[in-house]
Amino acid sequence: MSSEAQEHFRTTFIVPLLKSIAIEGSDAMRAGRQWSKAAGPLLVVLTPAA
Repeated sequence: MSSEAQEHFRTTFIVPLLKSIAIEGSDAMRAGRQWSKAAGPLLVVLTPAA
């Protein structure tokens, strides 16, 4: 995968996902709900190797 394609993937998919996880996870924790531990492994699988 070219460096431009990697950057596009990170900008278009990973950054919004990280923001969503941070906001939703934080809200869930403050509300006393459980938060899935699957996000970390999922991101490792989705992120292309540099």
